[in-house]
Amino acid sequence: MSSRDVHDREVSASRARPGPDRDASLPVLGGGPGTPAALRHPGIVADLVNVALAAFDRDMHVAWMNQSMIDLFGLDAQSIEGRSWYELLPPMRERESIYERTLAGASQVIEESAVPFPEGPRYFDVRYDPLRDERGDVVGLLACG
Repeated sequence: MSSRDVHDREVSASRARPGPDRDASLPVLGGGPGTPAALRHPGIVADLVNVALAAFDRDMHVAWMNQSMIDLFGLDAQSIEGRSWYELLPPMRERESIYERTLAGASQVIEESAVPFPEGPRYFDVRYDPLRDERGDVVGLLACG
């Protein structure tokens, strides 16, 4: 099966799911036949935007983060992949109920969300969306703020 066939199947499956989180399972960038791999990689675009993005698995281990998220929290880019979000930033455990609702399938937008930092809370508008596999099962979450 070609990458275009896989992309088309994922788009069709996503559109068939009801609810606001249906598009969270779409590939970040698909590209057609002949599109250079560098243009299909999500990091190319995600690192250019001034928005913090991160994907986590169901156990809140880091699957991927863009540079804005890494810089915001002062993390070491070389040592985050696969690590627990709570291990990297213990105060984030305060937000566990938010993550649990998202992992249960609910998209959430939290305006002026107080995010804990050592020097005190900072306030952000944050969106959490479930990430789904090809069967529609929630396999993780996407955070954007």
